[in-house]
Amino acid sequence: MALQVSDTIITGTFDNLVFYKMDGKGYVRMKSSLNRKQFKTQRRFANSRKSASCFGKGNILASDVHNIIPAPERKHSMFIQLRSAAIAFLKAGAPKNEVKTKPAVLISSLYSSSCFS
Repeated sequence: MALQVSDTIITGTFDNLVFYKMDGKGYVRMKSSLNRKQFKTQRRFANSRKSASCFGKGNILASDVHNIIPAPERKHSMFIQLRSAAIAFLKAGAPKNEVKTKPAVLISSLYSSSCFS
């Protein structure tokens, strides 16, 4: 990615270039040749689709468990830990309904993690 050096930061797409702003600085990159249809249909992206699906399910499960925790005790770092635990359980083959009906498993993994040491 190239850094924009002018005083005005451009955002948007022009021809094959994508202009964007990140952390107050302007950048330029080439547009990707990959499109949605290719990602959804080609075999070479099967593992990426599976991983994205697992990530999405883990987020939903972690959100359900995170909402059980009393509001004053909730932290974003807790949600990240819960999400990681939920994704690990799903990847290990635990059924989604088992993880959802036993939030204590996720919460106990959260409290045994290093963020509370």
